[in-house]
Amino acid sequence: WEDALVQAHGNAWFASHSYVLLPSRSLARRAVGKASKLGIGVLVLESGRVVTMARARSRPIPASLGSWIVNEWMISELGRGAR
Repeated sequence: WEDALVQAHGNAWFASHSYVLLPSRSLARRAVGKASKLGIGVLVLESGRVVTMARARSRPIPASLGSWIVNEWMISELGRGAR
């Protein structure tokens, strides 16, 4: 769960909300404290249902000038590949 939080925190650079989906409530309970400090939401899959254990903090988009530049570069590169 700690690696998932690191990835979700990095993803928050490009997203208004970032969540981790964990396979059990016991893992989710262990992750909630640190996730909340990072503003990351925690979801768990139980009996085919997704249960929210903690909500993600809303962030403005773009989160930074750097994320905006990377986003614009990715869109440009994807456009070149479509030709």
